[in-house]
Amino acid sequence: TATALGASGLKASAAAYEKFTWISPRGTLEVLDDYPYWSAKKAGYFGDLATDMQPGPSDGTATVKFVDVGQADMG
Repeated sequence: TATALGASGLKASAAAYEKFTWISPRGTLEVLDDYPYWSAKKAGYFGDLATDMQPGPSDGTATVKFVDVGQADMG
């Protein structure tokens, strides 16, 4: 249990996002991979959250590396 591991006083908290960075798994944003995002954005699901959309490298697994090191929130 968490108590047995010495984590009894820890509480999880998440900071609110003000800006969201998404890196495309392709080298361009001119494909429909991001269509679900734009549909949700237009419907108001993200409120006034600023979004930074960036074309990613051509290597499909590279976007995971960007997320891992904190350079992107989603890839």
